Amino acid sequence: MRQARSPQAGFTLTELMVVVAIIAVLAAIAGPSLDTPADVASSARTVSSSIGEGARLAVSRGSVAPTVAAAESLTARTRITISQNPPHQVRLEVRVETGATTSGWQLVSQTTLARDLVIVGDDTAARISPGNTPIALTSNVVIDCQPSGQCRPTTLYIARGAASRNPHRIVVLPLAAAPQVLKGW
Repeated sequence: MRQARSPQAGFTLTELMVVVAIIAVLAAIAGPSLDTPADVASSARTVSSSIGEGARLAVSRGSVAPTVAAAESLTARTRITISQNPPHQVRLEVRVETGATTSGWQLVSQTTLARDLVIVGDDTAARISPGNTPIALTSNVVIDCQPSGQCRPTTLYIARGAASRNPHRIVVLPLAAAPQVLKGW
């Protein structure tokens, strides 16, 4: 007696190659979305919010201790430090002055922004009008806020990547208003 031969179970080589090709195409499409570049506008709003929070903390903490103010000529109550960390990463630190007899800064919050974000430059004036040329950044940007809520006027220029794509500026106004986020320089 002869048995009928059953077909082999499994996939043919052609079917396997088609499946691999489909997976490769899907991976190629998904790759860029998994590695999203920095959203400059969103990051600029985060910086603006941190500066605003620093101003609010300065008001809520009141004046600097008289001994500290006299000894160190310090009147700032909060300090926001914005630093560029290689490669293309920005870090924000908000500190409050806590010393009773000498100046002491306590870290309140620390934020690392999306990668591929560059601080192109800063300016020690509030530049609301468009058409500015950023002054190259040589060190960290430090913004001090007084107990009145006023922060040092500053314009911070940020963009995406070394090519300065999607430029934005953050303008810290001198009269205790919320920092403004503006597109372009």
